[in-house]
Amino acid sequence: MISLKEVTVKYGDTIALHPTTITFEQGKFTVLLGASGAGKSTLLRALNMMQPLHSGTITVDGLGVIENKNKLQIHRRLTGMIFQRCQCCPIPCI
Repeated sequence: MISLKEVTVKYGDTIALHPTTITFEQGKFTVLLGASGAGKSTLLRALNMMQPLHSGTITVDGLGVIENKNKLQIHRRLTGMIFQRCQCCPIPCI
């Protein structure tokens, strides 16, 4: 299980992700549905801490709160991310 509690992401003065609390349970599917710019991708990037959090915590079963680099590395090894496009270009990769 991965839990986000009051996670907020900001880009300067712009709030990209308002305080969000959500739990992802092991073995269950979760759908993120929203308009463009609603914060779906920001939430996913925050989930793996690829985007720095402005506030809030991420807790993972067996690791606790992800609060240091060691726990983050373990969390990333246990969490799969499939990107819509590569990080180096604006077109989808095949």
